Amino acid sequence: MLVVFSGGSGVGKNTVIEHLLKEGGYELMPTYTTRQQRPNESVGNPYYFITEDEFKEKIASEELFEYNIVHGNYYGTSRVLYEEKIKSGKVLLKDIDVMGTQNLVETLGKQAAMLTIFLRVDSKEVLVERLKGRKELEIDKRLQRYDLEQTYQTKYDYIITNNTLEETLGICRALVAHAKSGAALKATREGGFDEQKVRALAALLAQGEQEVAPIDVAIRDGELYIVDGHLRYLASKLAGKKVAVSIVTPDRVACVPQDNWNAAVAHYQAKE
Repeated sequence: MLVVFSGGSGVGKNTVIEHLLKEGGYELMPTYTTRQQRPNESVGNPYYFITEDEFKEKIASEELFEYNIVHGNYYGTSRVLYEEKIKSGKVLLKDIDVMGTQNLVETLGKQAAMLTIFLRVDSKEVLVERLKGRKELEIDKRLQRYDLEQTYQTKYDYIITNNTLEETLGICRALVAHAKSGAALKATREGGFDEQKVRALAALLAQGEQEVAPIDVAIRDGELYIVDGHLRYLASKLAGKKVAVSIVTPDRVACVPQDNWNAAVAHYQAKE
């Protein structure tokens, strides 16, 4: 499985990846880039640093699943590196920009297990403080893409507000375990699922409607519970289309018997 992390500069993507790597069971999927190496980086962690001519040779030879230019530098995902790393049997972790993620999903996502996670912070002001905290010298340049990046949130499997490192790490572990299990999301309410509304939402999803709101999901004891968006989830099953999941605090989780909910999920899955 490949787990992709995206979000603006300073939201904590690489910090989350670094801590997960220390836990075992994970391996880094490096990116090729033409930008300069930073003091805290090493070759292959998290990038392989090459010249622009070398990068263009990889484009010409079709070695790259995807590539993009961000802040004037090339970034790309190598087929060769992926095929080498996936043999480890570990969960691969990768930091990639929002547009590169969509290209990667279109190419690799059709043939391999992928999980896409969008990390965010509460506001642009919080992000500025974090960038100052890491002594970023090009804050304005980093913020130029912020608004664009936020518009891509609903294209991801999961949206996480990175409030604290420990909380985010716990969420990521639960999401990977859930993806591996293949289980359906659990419900926090029973019955009352309007067939007509489910079908209407499914029709929008099937047409590629991008304005369907994310499903709010809370995690408790490692289980994922829908706290808002039950109908959207059922519609996604009927349409065979994903709807983004936004992770919220677990204080609204009210466990209910799952029999009716499981039957509803099975009912709409059977119609895919």
